[in-house]
Amino acid sequence: MKNWYKNRDLIAGIFLLIFSGWVYFTTQKIPVGKISGMPPTFFPSFLAITLAVLSVLLIISAIKDILRKVKHEYEEQDIIKVVLLVLSIVFYTILLKYIGFIYTTILYLVATITLLKGGRLIKTIPIAIIISVSVYYIFGNFFRIPLP
Repeated sequence: MKNWYKNRDLIAGIFLLIFSGWVYFTTQKIPVGKISGMPPTFFPSFLAITLAVLSVLLIISAIKDILRKVKHEYEEQDIIKVVLLVLSIVFYTILLKYIGFIYTTILYLVATITLLKGGRLIKTIPIAIIISVSVYYIFGNFFRIPLP
C-alpha cells in the first residue's frame, strides 16, 4: 500500500494528462460568439495543451526515475538466476525430443524449483514427479493430446 507514494509523480502525471484531455474536449463545446477576434476556446485550450505537455514530461521523468531505481536494485545473483532459468528452458526444449516429456519435465522442475526457491531435494523431487505424471495423464487421457 505504501508503494504508490514512491510513484506519485507517475500517478500525478497520468491524472493530469487525463484531466487536461477532459478540459480540452470540454472547452471545444463552448459556443463561438459573433464578435470577431480570438474565439472563447483559445485560452482554456491553450492551458489544457500546456498542461498535457507538462504532464507528459512529468510522466517521462517519473519513468526514468523508476527505471534508474530498479536498475540499482538488481544484484548479480538475480542476473545469474535469470540466465540460468533461460538456459534451463533451452535445455528443456532440446532434451524433450530425446528423453521424453515425463523425465525432461521432472529434471526441469527440480532445477527450476531448486534455483528459485532453494528448497531441499527431498521435497522437490516428489513434487516434480507428481506434477509431471499428472500433466502427462491429464493431457493424454482427458484432452487426447499426445505428449512426447
